[in-house]
Amino acid sequence: MNTTLISRSAIAGLLVLGLAAGGQALAAVKMPYGSMANGSASRTIVIDNGTRHVNVERFETVTLRINGQDTNWTFGTLRTGSFPLSEIVPGADGVRVYVRESPLYQGGN
Repeated sequence: MNTTLISRSAIAGLLVLGLAAGGQALAAVKMPYGSMANGSASRTIVIDNGTRHVNVERFETVTLRINGQDTNWTFGTLRTGSFPLSEIVPGADGVRVYVRESPLYQGGN
């Protein structure tokens, strides 16, 4: 049995259920960009028409305020780098997320 196909089908099903349940297009499933968070956020990032980029730390939990709706997101990414915010929030076109390593996980003296 192809587990990749099953996993993709399960994720797609959860996305559809999430859209039907509350209209929010964020899935509560683990993703390469992190996941929705139930805990408290370290800060709130307001995304508006003038926003072009967002800087976050890896494993940071923030509140994303978009069009008056708040969503807590933990950027538990697989690596540092950048990606389009629209990968986790449909409609957030033109905004890029830059993820840097958390100081808690950086090597040092």
